[in-house]
Amino acid sequence: MEVHIGKPARTRNGNTLPFPLVKKQAGSTLNKRQKSSLFPFFSWICGTLEKTRKTLESIRLTTKLACIRSVLATTEQRNQHRDVDIVTYYPSAERIIAIGDVHGDLQSLQSALRLSKVVGVGGEWTGGRTLVVQLGDVLDRGDQERQVLQYLEELNLQASRQGGRVVSLLGNHEVMNVELDFRYVTPVGFSAFTRKTNELEQGYYEKSVPRAYQEMIKQLPDFMKARALALRPGGPTTVRYFSKSPVVLVVGDNVFVHAGLNNEHVDFGLDEINNSTTNWLLGKADKPDILRGRFSPVWTRIYSYPNLALDSEECHELCSTLDKIPAKRMIVGHTPQSHINAACKARVWRVDTGLSTAYGGNIETLEITRKGVKVLKWKSRQANVR
Repeated sequence: MEVHIGKPARTRNGNTLPFPLVKKQAGSTLNKRQKSSLFPFFSWICGTLEKTRKTLESIRLTTKLACIRSVLATTEQRNQHRDVDIVTYYPSAERIIAIGDVHGDLQSLQSALRLSKVVGVGGEWTGGRTLVVQLGDVLDRGDQERQVLQYLEELNLQASRQGGRVVSLLGNHEVMNVELDFRYVTPVGFSAFTRKTNELEQGYYEKSVPRAYQEMIKQLPDFMKARALALRPGGPTTVRYFSKSPVVLVVGDNVFVHAGLNNEHVDFGLDEINNSTTNWLLGKADKPDILRGRFSPVWTRIYSYPNLALDSEECHELCSTLDKIPAKRMIVGHTPQSHINAACKARVWRVDTGLSTAYGGNIETLEITRKGVKVLKWKSRQANVR
């Protein structure tokens, strides 16, 4: 046996190894000193293998992330240029159910739907050809915003198989969130989006994101950024859910809008209101001026004042607006009422009862059929459950 101990070993290309070279003849055994000289060798091998493993893992992760970013960027690009058909005018439906502001409360929404006999005890659609119109403000104040959005989307799919439909309008709180105004968001409302960071970070550095929004997002606290990325114009949540939400919906002789319409809005054009808003939500255009100001379709409260007199300026504006559309009645949410009620000789119905737990109001819905208009209520306080 030939052994060289303590001498630096060299490879064929002249590199020095960090351990002595040990040569062993066949059939011989190593003594204790020779065995101990092998420890640095095995230590070097283990270290090299660990470094190699980490390098390969880093390469694999980098490649995977690059693929994900590529796919997400492609999806984002498609989202920016695809068209979304917004229907403003529907033919008259046999039965219409109107539900007010939900504000992130899935249980109250499902209770309202059960009251209206359009879903079963498991939340599945049983309403046949009924049209359900939810009047906006799904976001803010509650912890179940994503669950409500997903549920309404799934319920609409179920309803469409039976000839029904579930439509959620755009409310002022959706507009606020798209503009990154998060003053009414709960802590859970932020964390629910943070858990989806990989989904929501797509497109942040894309040209499709307006520079102003990039700067706004950079300045936000970290816990707000995921929500901002999701809800900005062209963001994945905005495109998926809100770009399909009309501001105004006319069904037969009924017009539905979150807050209210006036003559100026009708002159602007109801289709134009919906289309210009959709283009903004998709990130393809600036926010339309028609959505700005306290008299916009998602902000006005002129038809929600208590004790509106028939000869009031508000009622005159309402009747003139409805005649111009033309429509028989306007159904609005936005301003909480103790109960669903009508004003201006039943030409406007106010259906926001503050049914979410954020307000603790009564769970009521409005039913419209060929027989007329009816307020649906639970028969007992115990039945008015969330």
